[in-house]
Amino acid sequence: MERDVRYCTTEDGVRIAYSVEGDGPPLLFCHYVYAFSLSYIVPTYEDALRRIGRGHALIRYDMRGSGLSQREVDHMSIETSTLDIEAVVRALGLDRFILLGATSGGGRAIHYASRNPDRVSALILYEAYPRLLDAYPRELMEMFCVLARANWAAATRSLTDIATRTRQPEEQLNWMRLIQNSITGQAVAQLIDAQMDFDATLLLGQIACPTLVVHSRNDVQWPFVHGRRLAEGIPDARLVPLEGDAGGAFTDPDQAIEAIQAFLQEQSGSIAHRMGEEGGEVRQLTPRETEILRLIATGRTSKEISQELSLSVRTVGRHITNIYGKIGARTRADATAYALRHRLAED
Repeated sequence: MERDVRYCTTEDGVRIAYSVEGDGPPLLFCHYVYAFSLSYIVPTYEDALRRIGRGHALIRYDMRGSGLSQREVDHMSIETSTLDIEAVVRALGLDRFILLGATSGGGRAIHYASRNPDRVSALILYEAYPRLLDAYPRELMEMFCVLARANWAAATRSLTDIATRTRQPEEQLNWMRLIQNSITGQAVAQLIDAQMDFDATLLLGQIACPTLVVHSRNDVQWPFVHGRRLAEGIPDARLVPLEGDAGGAFTDPDQAIEAIQAFLQEQSGSIAHRMGEEGGEVRQLTPRETEILRLIATGRTSKEISQELSLSVRTVGRHITNIYGKIGARTRADATAYALRHRLAED
């Protein structure tokens, strides 16, 4: 999948970097502080994300203070993290999308989903947890913040030793490089200070969309009990226990990817079923989206559509992402079949 870097601005004026890879229903990914432009440093992690995003428009962004987003910021809280997501959603013009939150990104995903039930069509939580202090005592987190501010290299070594203890030395080194180059120790300490007392448990009952919780039974960093608590607190959530000790970073990605892909396929099928075969969803497509869907059905590429309609390729891609989300398509073949069923491909 090709990757380009785009920018948008939050309501409080912070510049956020993001990328969109592939075509299909939109899938927005929230992780910790790993810069999406540097994920190639850990090949297993990059490969896992590409496989998870297959058949979707995978949206990744760097939260404020990290990666290619604005580094110098005044505030890093759970509220500002929602502003970051909102800026990306607004820039892409997304109506509905699936939200995937991994590790500490799970809290941000839960917070956003509870506040925006009309936008999040489904929620996936991978190795997530309700509250940071459930896993680490406050005293330990405060000591880590002191170390991060004083010696970020030493702090990342201690962090990767915990999270990747069962891996090869080369992979441990790669994770350390990824973290060190994605954010500064000062920013991490600022983030931990701001979010240490955030408790997602209080929001679980407000999640109104289908939810999948995937958690390793022997997770060395975030014990399985945390995933179970999430599943117990979210109405009708599904829990898939994984074997192994993922440590929140796709140590054994095959199990996780299989569970997530099955859930994504099920959601696409549910969307198509809810729409029915009577053409009701066609009325929800904008005139421009209907026009682009007709052109897709004729076999035109995104570049050809952009030239014919005098739009940028990026704008066409955004429209296609919205179209797929509305009609439940995963591929151009699905979109073409939909257009033919609803007589949109006829002149």
